Amino acid sequence: MAGKTTAQVEARQRARQARLALDAERIAREEQVDDAAADYLLLADERATLLQSVHAVEERMLAPVTRLVELGESRRRILALLNLEADDARRVSGHIRSLKTNAELAATRSGGAVETGQQG
Repeated sequence: MAGKTTAQVEARQRARQARLALDAERIAREEQVDDAAADYLLLADERATLLQSVHAVEERMLAPVTRLVELGESRRRILALLNLEADDARRVSGHIRSLKTNAELAATRSGGAVETGQQG
């Protein structure tokens, strides 16, 4: 470092040390940000897996509803029997409507009568 005074060299060393300290703080903060984001992504993946499981169970829950329709139970009676929350009631009602529509379509195609249970 020709031509530099001792004071200049020391000042440069102090500046470098300060920069390194700031860089270390920045790196530590970035690692914390990465860790927090990674935690969220892991939980989001876990949630997606759980939602898939819930969806599979909800699909299986419709089989007994189908049986109740086949046994001639009305939509209103099925909803009362199963003591459903609003969201489940909407889902089950939609399933019942779908079953009745499918049965009506099948009967129309085959020219036969349709049995879709009681009114309601």
